[in-house]
Amino acid sequence: IINQLSGLKKIIPEDLRYCLKKDKDSIFINFKRYYADFPNPQFPQFSKNIQKRAYWGGTVSFLNLQLAYYMGFKEVYLIGMDLNYKVPNYAEGNTITSREDDINHFHPAYFGPGKRWHLPEVDRMVTAFEKAKEAFEEDGRKIINAGIGGNLSTFSRVDFINLFK
Repeated sequence: IINQLSGLKKIIPEDLRYCLKKDKDSIFINFKRYYADFPNPQFPQFSKNIQKRAYWGGTVSFLNLQLAYYMGFKEVYLIGMDLNYKVPNYAEGNTITSREDDINHFHPAYFGPGKRWHLPEVDRMVTAFEKAKEAFEEDGRKIINAGIGGNLSTFSRVDFINLFK
């Protein structure tokens, strides 16, 4: 599906080049996935300049926060980031092949029937979000949780309903 998108910029980690075609809309970035011995002092790293390198933090949202930082955003609002995953009772091991619609993401087909996904490691994601918060706040910027409910408590919250009034 990603290969079929055209007319919009796609920012893609370099290590996925093998499965995605390069076209005029694709930008491949130097991306470091580092999982060894989590938790450890090197995880995660936060890049303030993605032209040099970006880092993995257990969730694509961490990459997006690095992009937002690089693009100069002073405030970033997270919507729908609840860190509330439901794992099916048929899951065995770390990798799951879905048998039904995905209830954990914005669309039921995201990891729908037949799609493989790995168990979410929320503790790793929280550590990454803490690192992103630290990086933003060092420069007088902020990340704000505008989600309704959920388990993400790293960032201060704002009421989504009143946010756009």
